[in-house]
Amino acid sequence: MDKIYYQLITPEEIKKEGFADSISLPTALGEIVILPHHAPLITLLKTGEVKIKEGKEELYFAIGGGFAEVQEKSKLLILAESAEIAEEIDEARAAEAKKVAEKLLAEAKESFEIEEAQIWLERNLFRLKVAKRKRRGSKNIKEF
Repeated sequence: MDKIYYQLITPEEIKKEGFADSISLPTALGEIVILPHHAPLITLLKTGEVKIKEGKEELYFAIGGGFAEVQEKSKLLILAESAEIAEEIDEARAAEAKKVAEKLLAEAKESFEIEEAQIWLERNLFRLKVAKRKRRGSKNIKEF
């Protein structure tokens, strides 16, 4: 089979698993695409968008960082701090959280406050980006 088996796992649950043609991941060094028969790899993931492609269908997730491990025999484990599929993201809530993060960032005085506000802002910017995918009519991979 020329597919890669994947599991997208958060601390709470296995969010999604199945077989894909390719999976794009946001790493600390930039976006990488994992294909079947990829060399074994462990990489740090940053907050961003995961795109899972199977044929013409695409599935999008907003993740809050984590790790990914490509194992032998075309297996990928994505261990994410958080993960939301496009259809589950409440766009209005994400927009409001973005505004709150921008306000906190503007008012932050200590370096740790600035860092926390930047992380929150980045996470909500990606949540909004991924949420907009559902409005563009992207089709999803069927649940396994």
